[in-house]
Amino acid sequence: MKDQAAGAPRRGAGPPAPVDAPFFRERGASMAELEGLLIFLKGLGFSDLVLTSGSRAAARVDGVWRPCSGRPLQTGEIAALLDCASGNAAAASIVMGGADLDFGFEVEESRLERLRFRGNAAGVAAGWGTGLTVTLRLIPGAPPSLDDLGVEGDLRAALFPENGLVLATGAMGSGKTTLLAAVMRAIVEKGGRHVCTYEAPVEFDLSSAPGALPPLEQSEIPRHMPDFRAAVRNLARRAADAVLVGEARDPETLRGVLEAAELGLACYATAHTRSVSAAPGRILNVFGPAERPGLAASLFSSLRACVQQRLFPSPGGGRHAVREYLAFDQPMRDALQAEDPSRTGALLEEMVAERGMPLLRAAERAAGLGLIFPEALASVRAEKGAGGGG
Repeated sequence: MKDQAAGAPRRGAGPPAPVDAPFFRERGASMAELEGLLIFLKGLGFSDLVLTSGSRAAARVDGVWRPCSGRPLQTGEIAALLDCASGNAAAASIVMGGADLDFGFEVEESRLERLRFRGNAAGVAAGWGTGLTVTLRLIPGAPPSLDDLGVEGDLRAALFPENGLVLATGAMGSGKTTLLAAVMRAIVEKGGRHVCTYEAPVEFDLSSAPGALPPLEQSEIPRHMPDFRAAVRNLARRAADAVLVGEARDPETLRGVLEAAELGLACYATAHTRSVSAAPGRILNVFGPAERPGLAASLFSSLRACVQQRLFPSPGGGRHAVREYLAFDQPMRDALQAEDPSRTGALLEEMVAERGMPLLRAAERAAGLGLIFPEALASVRAEKGAGGGG
């Protein structure tokens, strides 16, 4: 799999060479320049563009951030670009007032093709005042397939439960959303299930997947729903069979996802953890001590699969996904519910080593096939322990 959605340590010494892009050279940045730069960078295989007050624009190409504008951009210029790109004339004022902002953005590449971006804007220090930073991440129009992502066969078998919870974990930019989009694509292409997604923003157009079959609805937060808490209240009324909740981080949203999974829906969600064994604890720690025992029972009774993904530079270019994963059967769920909470993480590590795919073993396999550099394997070994398998 090649994936440019996340960065990684750059190979080689010295600063990265600037991208020779003929944009933002003269004063007075324009939307035409921004759109031209994005189309230009797409030809280089970039994944992200960042505009920050007082700095040159920077693009991430194969995991390396490279300057790509002829001069630094000023706060007023970025504010005007943000207001236009977000479609909200007050966007810059909102952000400089202390709030961050997520938005979707499209650029017409040709009469029949459009580039889609996930945007985020936030305030930053700019000298003695407040400036802006805007990040634009390129989103493929159609979701990839599981084959495109090289998803392992034994993992695939666990990703399509009739009900219960499937968790995709990893750091920001590790491809969790892309992986779940491929799963949802497979579901809508097979047909026979009502699929609903709640995302901020909608990243992949599932209806554009070859052979996608209704019913299918994708709702964007906050465009169609005010927040994810409202989304989980809504999903109970939608007669859905499979649900993707793009961000399940606050107590109310997590509680709603667990309730939906127990009620018979197949629920897909993400968590920001660096191992399968850490995911349940991270989720439960969102709740107060009094709630944790009951919610732990709900979580462990609902879990069907957990996959933790990382992206590493590939000798062939782009990124290769290395995955740690575990599928849960009923005896495993029973054992987790019966275990002392202080030993749950250790028991999960044992299960991953014996019944699943530990990250180190996956990295060793990828390195043996020449899919990742030896340095990437060494970093995983250092993290997991030179002699460990998990």
